[in-house]
Amino acid sequence: MMYVYATLLCLTGMSFMYAPDGSESARFYQVVWLIRAAFVALNLWLLFKLIRQGRARARCAQTKYAQTKRAQTESSNNDHENHVRTGEAAKPFHTDERNRYHRAPLAVALPENVEQISQIVRLCAAHTPKIALIAQGGNTGLVGGCAVLEHTPSLILNLTRLNRIIALDTQNQTMTVQAGVTLAQVQQHAAAHGLLFPLSLASEDSATIGGNLATNAGGTQVLRYGTMRELCLGLEVVLADGQVLSELNTLRKNNTGYDLKQLFIGAEGTLGIITAAVLKLYPQPVRRQVALIG
Repeated sequence: MMYVYATLLCLTGMSFMYAPDGSESARFYQVVWLIRAAFVALNLWLLFKLIRQGRARARCAQTKYAQTKRAQTESSNNDHENHVRTGEAAKPFHTDERNRYHRAPLAVALPENVEQISQIVRLCAAHTPKIALIAQGGNTGLVGGCAVLEHTPSLILNLTRLNRIIALDTQNQTMTVQAGVTLAQVQQHAAAHGLLFPLSLASEDSATIGGNLATNAGGTQVLRYGTMRELCLGLEVVLADGQVLSELNTLRKNNTGYDLKQLFIGAEGTLGIITAAVLKLYPQPVRRQVALIG
């Protein structure tokens, strides 16, 4: 239909080219009109193409989300031996949101605590050749951050089983959570206690706090509340040699020594694997007002 509309626009422009008025001025405006019509047709075609691509990506994302949730549910129901995935069982974890990256890792590991992550990191570091570790949350990224390397043996370390909300302090307005807790779970738990965690993303039902911190996510309210750097008070991190750095600070003001958490927020797992965090909460807004500014 879009091609038919574009053809009609071009034919209409051509009909004006043969108008009875043969003056140069009339022909000039006819050429300008034809160029404008061509631009309109091109824009409409591009819009139609973008809509089709958007629908295809939405269908792919829904399928991917269902596969990942099913794999995670099966993981939680199976015994410890099945928390290492290979072959078809690993496919939902190494296929990205846009369905562009498919290279399989050696395996997908789904640890359930910090001690297991530390052991995995030590084993990969001691192996010859070394095995690259790819930390993964909800696998909702759109830039290939969890894509498996082509010429390097790699292991995906999926943290979705670290999904426990450790503590919520309504007086201090903080929440301590493990890295695999989803953003939506944090929002809902805070709302149930009359508080607000302001980060909001389109993928919040499956995006995890660990991934939000590793990418320094901003979301739709970033101008008001800031990025994850401003929403985090403390971290627990497994370092490259397997050591666990626990800096789960809950103080709003802490000027003692280095602020080490800032090294890991936004580092996308290159300096350490975030396993837990203390998040900053806010009171729920009393009312909302919407303004359209033109």
